[in-house]
This record gives sequence, C-alpha cells and structure tokens, in this order.
Amino acid sequence: MRRCWEIYSECWADQWGFVPLSAEEWRFIARELKPLMVPEWTLVGRTGGDIVGFGLFLPDYNRAMAKDRSGRLLPFNWLRLLRARRHTPWVRVMLAGVLPRYRKLGLLPVLLHEASSKAAAFGVADVEASWILEDNDDLNLAFERMGADPYRVWRIYRKRLAKPTGDAPSSTPG
Repeated sequence: MRRCWEIYSECWADQWGFVPLSAEEWRFIARELKPLMVPEWTLVGRTGGDIVGFGLFLPDYNRAMAKDRSGRLLPFNWLRLLRARRHTPWVRVMLAGVLPRYRKLGLLPVLLHEASSKAAAFGVADVEASWILEDNDDLNLAFERMGADPYRVWRIYRKRLAKPTGDAPSSTPG
C-alpha cells in the first residue's frame, strides 16, 4: 500500500485540482475500502520487480443500492452489497496510474485489459471510468483503444476575478 501511495502521489501531482494525501489518510482510505474490494480486480504493474503502476477497480455499489435509497444497511441492503461484491454487471475504475517514466511501455493498457478480463469472468458487462481529466491523454487513449465510448464530458473553467476596488458596500449596518 505504501508503494501505491507513492505512485498515486507522483502520478496525480500534475493533474488539475490534485490535493496530495498524507500516508495516514491513504492508510485510512485503504482500511475503509478493503471490505469492498475484490482482490482479483486490484492489479499492480511491475518492471524489474519494482511496482511502477496499479489499478483499483470496484463493483459499482451505487447501482446495487439503487432500489433502496434509504442509505440504511439494515434490514436487507447489506445483502445487496454482499451480492454486488461478486455478482454485479458494473465495475468502476477508481484509480489507475503508471509512473511517468514507465508510461511509454504500454503498462496502463495492459492493466486495464487484465482488469476488464478478470471482471468479465465475474459476469461484469460494463466498466465505467469517470473523474478522468479531458487532457489526460494517456488514460483517455487507452480507453479509446479498448473500444470505450465516452458518454459524458465534465469541464471546469477558470476566470480571474477583478480585485475589489475598496468601493464595495459594507456588509455591516452603518
């Protein structure tokens, strides 16, 4: 997990809006996600024995819970979650990345293909990846070459606001 945290920190550092996680935060998230993970869908890429990339794929629990939006696990929703862990038609790509100096080796497409193949053995028909920046060419190209169809594009725009001139009305009654 420590190596995956290091890879995550380096891979996402140049992505817009990235906020680094401390090692403690990473461990907390890992502990919380562990019961939801399917071990066969969590992959690492190695070269020379060193981990240089990884992919985390989870069942889409949101779709499993769509019939009951109460947010409660009891009395029956825990069964939906348990079943979705191994019998779901949808998987989400939560994280997938390869260290920049290894990206031209084709490791990312191999990780994505391997995860898709393993998920298909569990009856998964659809893999969804979101939160991918539009300019993340490596990941977008890998999905495009796998035949993925983008169904939505989210964009974030930036506009600099003028500095206040000092003539702004006061917010306190005067």
